[in-house]
Amino acid sequence: MAKKPQKSKIPKFSAVVTPLAEELHDAAVATLSVFAYAERDRFVEEIERQDFPAFRHVPLAASTLARKAAAGRDLRTMIATGNYIDSIRVFRRTVVNGVEWRIGFHPRKRARDLDGRIVDILLEEVAKIQEHGSLSAGVPARPHWSVHQRRMAVRSRALRPEILAAAMRAARHRLKTKKVK
Repeated sequence: MAKKPQKSKIPKFSAVVTPLAEELHDAAVATLSVFAYAERDRFVEEIERQDFPAFRHVPLAASTLARKAAAGRDLRTMIATGNYIDSIRVFRRTVVNGVEWRIGFHPRKRARDLDGRIVDILLEEVAKIQEHGSLSAGVPARPHWSVHQRRMAVRSRALRPEILAAAMRAARHRLKTKKVK
């Protein structure tokens, strides 16, 4: 007796698209994660190299340099104890449309004085004061966050094709290795 021919069955659209969408999402998230951590490292290196115009053109006050030298601390801007640059982190957060990253400080992280003792000011506040200056505290503006953000925006444009390529590799891999129901 001859076998009955099977009816051709078209897979459900969602069975094809959902796994591919997950692969594409995962590839994009992985690429962006690598970018975020690389940018954090680059930012710290830029601070260590003093690679910001304001750091070169707005030197620290002589009294500040003297206090740093007396305490045996690093004389470069933003590096005296290492607390500032060591505290710069990447934060990942799930949002409605996916995942986002932020480079900055933990919201409750406090600054340290030249002796390494924790003081009553958040590192976020120190960053704002250094970035924009403070007339009342006699601190000139030393922009570095905004400068890095502009540089990062340029580099992020080149990231789009990289994300697309990673997503396409993931999709091809998915189609080759997984059966679609």
